[in-house]
Amino acid sequence: MEKAPSGVIGLETALGVVIEALVKPGYISLMKLLELMNDVPDDQRQARFVSVITLCFENGDVLTARGECPGRVLRQPAGTGGFGYDPLFLPDGCEETFAQLSGEQKNLISHRARALSALGEQLAVYGNEEIKEQQ
Repeated sequence: MEKAPSGVIGLETALGVVIEALVKPGYISLMKLLELMNDVPDDQRQARFVSVITLCFENGDVLTARGECPGRVLRQPAGTGGFGYDPLFLPDGCEETFAQLSGEQKNLISHRARALSALGEQLAVYGNEEIKEQQ
């Protein structure tokens, strides 16, 4: 377990989308993404949303959890919900884009949900270790 400076309490999240066919990092608009992906074959349009959550405790302990939602980039947007790249992102195992899924459906499979679940598992272990140390 990492250590943070003593007395610091914080929760930080970072998220983004990784598109295998694009080498250059950085934010690009939905329309620019479509343009850049125009010549990319369907079998090379893999992508994944990634979320990392870090929790720092007052005693300096740090927990970090990562969640990913794999899928692919479609050729045309579908749906009006969500934001950002949601209309172009089709999660693996789904027939609807993030923009077409209900908030409840999206929250079951999203990168954020998976990161929060992983953090919850770590917190349960951390809490048990803290209780043992206090006994």
